[in-house]
Amino acid sequence: MNKISGSTGLGVTAGVALIAIAGLTGIGLSQNKTETTTTKTTPSAVTTPKTPEKTKQECLIKGNINNKGEKIYHMPGQKYYDKTIIEPEKGERWFCTEQEATTDGWRKSKV
Repeated sequence: MNKISGSTGLGVTAGVALIAIAGLTGIGLSQNKTETTTTKTTPSAVTTPKTPEKTKQECLIKGNINNKGEKIYHMPGQKYYDKTIIEPEKGERWFCTEQEATTDGWRKSKV
């Protein structure tokens, strides 16, 4: 491959690579070898779709966090199931299966 040198002293291949890198990093290049300008680029806002929170209508297993910070899930029919209130702002949640609860680090209520 033949390289053609321009006023910058870089071959075309090196110059194209340098321009590509400059475009990715936000570095501006000038014809003057000693002058390099940096421009700050702001990436466009990326929105990540939120997974909708599970609700009582969808899933029946209650994931509760007790006073000690233990993550405990309650199944329908267990002693404290009806008294347990789920407060999502505290990290509590609903589960659809026991496997989902245990995989996420919750343990089954002992009573």
